[in-house]
Amino acid sequence: MDMSLFRHNHARFISVELVSPQFLRTERRFDFEDFKAQIRSNWTFENGDTKALKMSEAVLAFDSILLAAKSLHKMAQIYPLKTEIHSIRCRSMTRGFIPYRYGRILIDTVKNNTVLGLSGDLSRVGRMFGASNFSFRINLLGFTGRIDDIGYWEPQTDVHVNMSHDSKAQIQHNVKVSDELKPHFRVSTIM
Repeated sequence: MDMSLFRHNHARFISVELVSPQFLRTERRFDFEDFKAQIRSNWTFENGDTKALKMSEAVLAFDSILLAAKSLHKMAQIYPLKTEIHSIRCRSMTRGFIPYRYGRILIDTVKNNTVLGLSGDLSRVGRMFGASNFSFRINLLGFTGRIDDIGYWEPQTDVHVNMSHDSKAQIQHNVKVSDELKPHFRVSTIM
C-alpha cells in the first residue's frame, strides 16, 4: 500500500498484530526476519513486485502447515500410517471414491491440538469462541510515525483500549480535521 497518500492528512492506521511474541520467545530457532525475507524473495521471484504481498497470509499459511504437520505427527504415534498405493481415490465417472481411512481421526486431532503457532495459540481452531484463550493486540500508527500498543481484543470480554497520553493527545489534535481528511485503515483477521 502506498502510504505517501496519507502523509499530510493526519491519518491513523489501526491494525491487528498477527505475530505472537510468545512464539518468537519460545521458538528461538525460528528467525522471523529470515522468514519475512524468504517470503519477499520468493514472492518477487514469482510475481515481479511486492505490492500485492500480504505477510499476514504467509503467517497464516505457515500456521496451517505447522498445525497439519504436528497433528499428523501426533496421530501417527497412535495410528501407524501405512503407505498403501490404493488407500484413497477420488470419485470418477467410472469408479466411486475411497475415503482416507484416518480422515475423521486427523480432523479431530487438528481440532483438539495444543500447538503454539506464529500467530499464537492454534487451539482456537477447534474450540468455541467463548472457551478460547487468545487475544489480538491493537496497534495505532499515528501521523508522527510512532506505533502505540493501545489495547487488545479477546472473545470473552471484547475490546479493551488503554491509550497512552500521547495517543490521546494525537487523537484530540485531529478532532477538528474533517472526516474526509482523516481516513482510517483497519485490518482485522477473524479465525
